[in-house]
Amino acid sequence: MLVLAETGEPEVRACAHNALKHVADPRVRDLALRSLNVERIEDGSLALWRAIYQPGDHRLIEAGLVLPEDLERFHWAMLDLEGLCVHVGQPECLPLMLLVYAHAPSSL
Repeated sequence: MLVLAETGEPEVRACAHNALKHVADPRVRDLALRSLNVERIEDGSLALWRAIYQPGDHRLIEAGLVLPEDLERFHWAMLDLEGLCVHVGQPECLPLMLLVYAHAPSSL
């Protein structure tokens, strides 16, 4: 699954990210860190953080988060970020939720 998450096919990457969001493994964490870029954000890479999130990771996500300019891509990235924050349920995620609130193109 990790190999599929790094393929050149965005649809395949998205499916692999969806499956890997349930896996707490150091290799998934490495993938999540490498995937904090505009190309991967649209493929659901923010969801990878769900099972691997550790206290303080909100800083890593904030620092590495590159949001797409296209509103549809932005919408899905914001849904993934909102889902992550709700799943984690920690007050430290407030800056990420404020980012969603301020920049989401819909009424999340």
